[in-house]
Amino acid sequence: MKTLRLIGMTLFMVMLAVNFTACSDDEDEPNSPIVGTWVGGEVGFNFEETLIFNNNGTGQWDEDSFNYTTNSNKVVIDYGDGDPETWTYSISSNTLNMTAEDGVEYRFTKK
Repeated sequence: MKTLRLIGMTLFMVMLAVNFTACSDDEDEPNSPIVGTWVGGEVGFNFEETLIFNNNGTGQWDEDSFNYTTNSNKVVIDYGDGDPETWTYSISSNTLNMTAEDGVEYRFTKK
C-alpha cells in the first residue's frame, strides 16, 4: 500500500512539474504600447514615413534600422552611430506623437 501511495504521489509531482514548464510567456504579445507599425511623418510636412518598433528592442524608420529602449514617456533610438536620439512620446488611441530633443514633432498612426 505504501508503494502504491509513493507511485501516486510521484506521478502527481511529475504532472505538476510538466504543467508548470508547459506554461510559458507568450512572446507575441507586445511588452510596450509603442510596439507596432506606424505610418506618418513630421508635423507640417506632407510626406509619409514608416516607423516600426519590434517587441525585441529593434526597429526600422524607413530604410534605417535601429535599436531602442523605452522608459516612461521617453524612447531612445540608437542607429549605431554613437549618437543615440532621445524622443518624448505619447500614445492616444492609435496615434503616436513623438518630439525630438530639438522640438521637432512627428505624428504617426498605427497601421
